[in-house]
Amino acid sequence: ERQQRADAAFAQLRREEEAASRAAARAEKRATYIARWVALGSEAEAAAAAAGAPPPLRSADLPWPCGEMAELTPDVVAMHVLDDEAAEGGPGRRRALQAELRRWHPDKFVARWGARLCPAEREAILARVTAVSQCLTQLMAG
Repeated sequence: ERQQRADAAFAQLRREEEAASRAAARAEKRATYIARWVALGSEAEAAAAAAGAPPPLRSADLPWPCGEMAELTPDVVAMHVLDDEAAEGGPGRRRALQAELRRWHPDKFVARWGARLCPAEREAILARVTAVSQCLTQLMAG
C-alpha cells in the first residue's frame, strides 16, 4: 500500500511537470508569434512614414502559426494563437479566436497585405492563409 501511494504521488508529480512544460512551450511559441506580428507591423509603419515602398512579403516573412503547411492543424494553430486560459476554454477564447480570424481571413489578409505579397509566392501564401483561417474556424466551432 505504501508503494502504491508513492507510485501514485510520483505519477501525479510527473503529470504536473508535463503540464508545466507544455504551458511553457505554449507561452514561448505565442510570444514569438506575437513578436513577429509586431515586427511586421512596425516595418510597414516605418516604410509608410519614410514614404518608401516596403519590400515584398515572402512566405518566410509572415508569422505563420506553424512551421510548415503539413504541420497545420487546429491544435498547432491553437498553441500559437491562444494563451493557456483561452486554450483551456476560458472566457477569452472566443474573443482571441475572433481576433485571429480577422487577421487571417483571406479577404481581410489580402486587403491588408495583398499589395505587398511577392508575386511568385502569392498563390501559395493565400492557400496557406486560407488553411490557417479554416483551422481557426474549426477551433471556433469546437
